Amino acid sequence: MSCLDENVDWQSPATGITVKEIPWSKPRHGLNEVSAFFKEVQDKLDLDEMTCTTLVADGDNVMAEGYARGCVCKTGCSWSFNYVMAFTLRNGKIVRFRNYYDPANIAAAFHAKGKACRTLLKAA
Repeated sequence: MSCLDENVDWQSPATGITVKEIPWSKPRHGLNEVSAFFKEVQDKLDLDEMTCTTLVADGDNVMAEGYARGCVCKTGCSWSFNYVMAFTLRNGKIVRFRNYYDPANIAAAFHAKGKACRTLLKAA
């Protein structure tokens, strides 16, 4: 949290909508709200892999492209997605963060059981 500005503007996923199954999908502002974001994610998901494949910096802007996969704690069903993260820095701190990914796979993993979960596992 020390790398974040106290008034950080945070969105993950940055889809413009709130996904019912993904309570952390709403915009966050400030350290307390971003801390709550990480707690919500940690309580719901296990992260097995997060790989950054491309990193580009231009002044105070940094873009990271990569892949993440894990499982929903409650169902054990796997999810995966490709992402692009956009960071804006000021005075060495993150002041703006956007995480662009399709949350559909995670949302489906919250509901999948049995055969449906195995189908998601194959797709992940």
